[in-house]
Amino acid sequence: MKKITLALTTVAFAITNVSFAESALPLTAEFNGVFFGANAGFINLIEKTTVSQTFSADNSFRSDERKFNASSGYFDGQLGYGRMISDEFYLAGKFAITYTPFEHQNQRSWSRGTAPLPVDTGNSNFTTDLRPIYSIDMELGYLFDPTWISYLVGGVNFANTKHTHTFNGTHTVGATLETASVTADTNTYKTGFNIGIGIKHLIAEHWLLAAEYEYIYLGKTSDTATISYPTSSHTVTEKAAYKSQAISGLASVSYLFNC
Repeated sequence: MKKITLALTTVAFAITNVSFAESALPLTAEFNGVFFGANAGFINLIEKTTVSQTFSADNSFRSDERKFNASSGYFDGQLGYGRMISDEFYLAGKFAITYTPFEHQNQRSWSRGTAPLPVDTGNSNFTTDLRPIYSIDMELGYLFDPTWISYLVGGVNFANTKHTHTFNGTHTVGATLETASVTADTNTYKTGFNIGIGIKHLIAEHWLLAAEYEYIYLGKTSDTATISYPTSSHTVTEKAAYKSQAISGLASVSYLFNC
């Protein structure tokens, strides 16, 4: 009787192990496949603008630096493919297009000289407009639960942080006063990079939820605006150099085609 009981216990234990293995393996396997989805979150743009001016009257030069932070919501769409490369590690690649209605305005006033010497005064207006960001990223994840993966994410982005630079000036010599205005802009895509952390959860068959926190480097651009005063033949050249970067946080939902 003891032998029969021991045999039945052994068989029951083996069946339990097989059942557990059969139920656990599909959960891991369900992370494999093509996924597409939508993301929404926030982006905080951090920008440094270095402005330098050159005055033709005496070839003098001046410069200053300004920084600003501004936040906006954003949303994007993504398409990718992921696969378990071992029992615990996950590797995925994805492409995303990010859109944000971000626009920020920054104004600075300036002056140079005192009467009766020539006097230059004016203001510079900068408008920053964040265009769609195209990203290609890789994810390297760790399966710490049958339905949860934590991961590192990193890759490259192609972004256009458009700047519109309006340069307004007034030149006064004695009783003669001249005004001028000119606009310059940068409207070109630059290559940057992304790096961050994330977590994803298989909430049901074919459905993934994820959250990410990323640092985004958007590159450097510059423009030059020159105002001319015909009467005095005086010019003032202003060069603006921009360095753009951002912090973002997002939540996403994706549909997974297992393959």
